[in-house]
Amino acid sequence: SNFIDSKYKRVIRDLFVANSHDDLFVFTDQGNVIEVKGYQFNLWNKSISNAISDLGSQNVVSVIKVDTDSIDSYFTFVTKKSMMKHVTVKNMTAERKMKGGNIAVKVEEDDSLIGVVITKDIENDRLVIASNKGRAQNLSASDVSVMLRPTRGMPKATLDEDEEINSITVISKEDIDEALILVATSNGLGKITPLSGIPERRGSSGKRALMKLITLKNNSEMVAAILAKKDDEIVATTANNKTNKISVGLISQSGRNAQGVKLCTLDDGDVLSNISIV
Repeated sequence: SNFIDSKYKRVIRDLFVANSHDDLFVFTDQGNVIEVKGYQFNLWNKSISNAISDLGSQNVVSVIKVDTDSIDSYFTFVTKKSMMKHVTVKNMTAERKMKGGNIAVKVEEDDSLIGVVITKDIENDRLVIASNKGRAQNLSASDVSVMLRPTRGMPKATLDEDEEINSITVISKEDIDEALILVATSNGLGKITPLSGIPERRGSSGKRALMKLITLKNNSEMVAAILAKKDDEIVATTANNKTNKISVGLISQSGRNAQGVKLCTLDDGDVLSNISIV
């Protein structure tokens, strides 16, 4: 939920409930997965590197709890260069645990894993990937191939120069009709686009064009695109450790050429770094 320890510049990225013996899958930017039990996170006010050994220079991008409800689901991966794949939850567990984690997805040297989500219904769920350049793609989960754990994904977007995928959101079948995608930019602005306003770019399999979601001004970038509901509240966090809480209902829906509304007031030199549902 993005609470900040300003003394040490530490950010809490996610908040979830886990029991001592729940299986937690920790995914790193280098494409590795480390399996731990819930009790291994029972370290009050400690960094994740103290809870997980052998991380080395790797950064954690996702921590996902697997329970009985998700055992028949899929882990869905995306890298900054739009390489995507599914791996069944059952196939993610490795018999032999390697130092630094086992390979979950092969990542090229100039690429990195940016996110992992749980997809439960490949035939009916939808995925939205978004980039720092304010563009997004709405695709069926069935457009992403199911592969084995150590393999490389397949590219799903045609990216411009200096463009990188930085967000992935899964929308379950029952949420598709009312789904709202909330986007935020580094200059503190945000807007909401209904999923229906991001039409699927059909065509041959493989790469497809991204669609503009928001107009970027003054060298800003889009920092996040998340699934939101009208009664949700979000916290916007800045690089200088300031937070602002705002109701999704106060954020207007607007056209793709709109800049959005102010999510937080920024001091000189500060930028919005992330948004999350609370």
